[in-house]
Order: sequence, then structure tokens, then C-alpha cells
Amino acid sequence: MNNDGNLNIDDITVYNVDSNGIETVLPVKTIAGCGGYQKWGFSSATTKSSPTGLTNDTTTYTATISVDGSSNSISVVGSDAQTINDLITEINSDLTGATATWDSTGDGYIQITSNSSGDQASESSISISDTDLFSSLTNINASVETAVSGVSNKAYPGQFVLESAPTNGNRIYITYEYCNKDPSEPDEMIKMACVFLSIAYCYAKLNIGRAPIFSVGNKKIYRDMDSFSKYNRMAMNFIEEINIDGLSEVTPMEGII
Repeated sequence: MNNDGNLNIDDITVYNVDSNGIETVLPVKTIAGCGGYQKWGFSSATTKSSPTGLTNDTTTYTATISVDGSSNSISVVGSDAQTINDLITEINSDLTGATATWDSTGDGYIQITSNSSGDQASESSISISDTDLFSSLTNINASVETAVSGVSNKAYPGQFVLESAPTNGNRIYITYEYCNKDPSEPDEMIKMACVFLSIAYCYAKLNIGRAPIFSVGNKKIYRDMDSFSKYNRMAMNFIEEINIDGLSEVTPMEGII
């Protein structure tokens, strides 16, 4: 939903409404198709603009982050990471195949997430091994959070897990984007829609600037100028069928998850 190219927990929002009508957002732990991740949290309220506590000089702090089994050496110079936001930027500069982000739930967490998605996500993992980088941060928790393994979108299509279960009887509302046909293989209906749309554009290119009728001697040549409209309509019919199928499969969700 945020157009970053990755399917992860940032693409779904879960709202909890209690019996008094009070609405809160429930943190999502993982969704199908998510890469593995691991967090390191803080013992008191921390934000992206909070100071890291690293010395403001050339002192170098290090850690090792394993991404899907491949080791990444993280090296951060203290003066380059005086805020949490700067620290995340520095960590990302040394990461391959994963991304460091800020999780604002609770007292805040630095989260490392594998970039793996789709079918490969179930094989993905993150393992943070600290030397003195994380342990040197102000108000950092004593140890890293338990790692969460990746989840394949084939094994659990459309499913997600919350950080904690909602209160019994509360209403749950979910905001998300949905496609009922698999575009990655792709589904046969998506293939046909693409085929006819491609044909339509080819005819549009062939006919641009051409006269619908022209004469050669005493003969008149008629060009079929409706080809684009015909094949574009066929493509749109397939897209409409795909969307109708999707509407029939999605039902309102209200109650307990």
C-alpha cells in the first residue's frame, strides 16, 4: 500500500473497536509473504530523533547481522549516528538483502527485516549478533527480541498475525490492498488480459496518423480503425471478470479474529 515494492506489515492496518466505541490500532506481527525479522527494543520511551548515546567522535561500534544465512558486518562511527534515525541510515548502508526500520510501538524498536517476499519468504531469517553497537545505545534492552521467521504467501494466503490477541467481543476492521489472482506466475486470466491489451496497443501504433481510407488508382483501400477498440474492450472484459471474482470472494469481517 505504500508502494515500496515489498509486501510487509506496513501494508496492513488493523483497527480494534471496543464496546465503548474507542478505536485503537493493533500492531501486526507478520503477514503472509513477509520476510523474517528481528527487533532490538528500548527500556524507556524512544523516538527516531532520540540521541543514541554513542560518543560523538571516531569511535567505531560493530555488530553482525545474518540475513537469510548470509553474514553482514555492521560498522558505525559514533559521530555519524548521534540520533536513532541516523543510526538506522548507517545500519542500512552496510546491509544487503535486508532493511533497518523504526518500529514506534511500545518504547520503540530498531527492526531488521529480510527483503525476501513471496514464496521465498518462508526461507528468510534475521539474526542480530551484537559486539558493542546495540549494547552502547541509551536505554537499550539487555537482549535482542526473539527472531520471527519469514512466512510464505503460498502457505498462508491473505493471513496475518497480531502482536497480541484482541479482547474477546471487540470489533476488528482491516485496511489492506487485495488481488484475488496471482500476478507473479501469472494467473491465466491476467495473462489473457495482458495479451489483448498488448494487441490493442500494437494496433494503436500501426494506425496512428494513418488515413482510414485511401485510393490506389481506381481502387479504395479501407483500413480497420476499430482494432484498438475491439482488443482493448476484450482486455477490459477480462479485468472486469477478475475484479468480479474478487468481490465474490471477499466478505465483510466483523467480530473476533
